[in-house]
Amino acid sequence: MQSIIPDNLKPLYVRAKRRGLIELDLLLGYVADKYLLTMNEAQVERFKTLLSQEDSHIFKWVMGKEPIPKEFDNDIWEMVKSFDSTDEKSFH
Repeated sequence: MQSIIPDNLKPLYVRAKRRGLIELDLLLGYVADKYLLTMNEAQVERFKTLLSQEDSHIFKWVMGKEPIPKEFDNDIWEMVKSFDSTDEKSFH
């Protein structure tokens, strides 16, 4: 992320970038890089809630192996789905 991250968002930023699964590190790190500084308080809370889920669940939702639960099918999930692996700007 090119901008300075406020202290209150640093733990969330680190959690998004260091999931344990490289695929989720890239995907959720992309969301943090691209959107975190422009999220409103409600979006930050929804992102925090998503990041509190087990990697195995998030990965199954991303891969379409399980449907995304209704409570996570929101604007944050749209940000996750906006990831474009062919765009080298996605990999910061």
